[in-house]
Parts: sequence; structure tokens; C-alpha cells
Amino acid sequence: MTKGILPALALLVGLSGCATLTPEKKALMFQPIDMALTHPTETLEAEARAGQSRAQYALSLVSRYGLRGEAPDRPTADAWRRKALAPRGSTPVTTYLAGVGGRQGRVFSVNLPTYDLSFADDSILANCAGRLATAALEANEAGSRAEAACGGGVIFSRLRTAWIAATDGGALKP
Repeated sequence: MTKGILPALALLVGLSGCATLTPEKKALMFQPIDMALTHPTETLEAEARAGQSRAQYALSLVSRYGLRGEAPDRPTADAWRRKALAPRGSTPVTTYLAGVGGRQGRVFSVNLPTYDLSFADDSILANCAGRLATAALEANEAGSRAEAACGGGVIFSRLRTAWIAATDGGALKP
């Protein structure tokens, strides 16, 4: 039961933080999508192979949606996404738990994994990419939900224009 609660809580915290992000942090949040739409694939591949998580996520989007002339390839997209979301190290955390009833206290230590891109980031990026893919196929504006999913009207408009250009006018490949 707690397996489902913790990711949902992380997503809620991540989504609630979006409303308070500065414009600079919002732009950084959606950087993997921007990279997928604007960086040469060869550059992304070199950065991804060097372990750069944002480039790995960008490549997952290129493969998932068949952007910029690439053929859609779900297994490759999933592999790059897993690499992008993998732990990048750990942070040691130590705490003291006082003893009760005359018992001696204990010190607990654990190494918590650290991530460049969290699962909440993944949820936000995947939602935005899905909205962009849908909006690129529609002739009219996608509306406030799509804009909100991508950090607001300014970021959404820029990403939507780049998405349309990266998908030959919005026609996604089968």
C-alpha cells in the first residue's frame, strides 16, 4: 500500500512546487524537452553517453515521439528514460534516536540516493510532452491546461512552436 502512496506524495509535492518556481527555474525544469526539440541528435547522444541526465531524458523524448526525423522507438525511449531517472549518488543521513525508559539511545545511518531528475520531474515532463504532442496535431490553441502543464503560456508557446517544427508540422510518425 505504501508503494503507491510515496510516489503519489512525491508527485503532489513536485506539482505544487511548480506554481512557485521562478521563470528561470521553470525554464530549467522543461530543459529536457527544449533540448529534444533543438539540440542535434549527435550532441544529445554524446552528452547522454557521458551520463548527462537531461540529455538522456531528451533522447528518450526523441525516441518516444519520433522527433526531428528519428523513427519512434519505444524500447530505446524507455531505456534512456530509465538512465535519466537513475540515482546519481547518495547522501549520508545520520540521526540519533533517544533511549526510552533508561535504555541507551541509538544512532542510525543511511545513505539516501540522490537524483538529477526525480520521478516528480518525470511526471511533469511526460505530461507536458503529451500535451505538446496533442496540441501539435490540433489547429487551435490547446488551452489553459496544456499551457499549465508546460509551465505557462510563454514556455508552452515556445515549446509548441518547436514541437511542430520537430514533427514536420505536427504530423507524428506512426
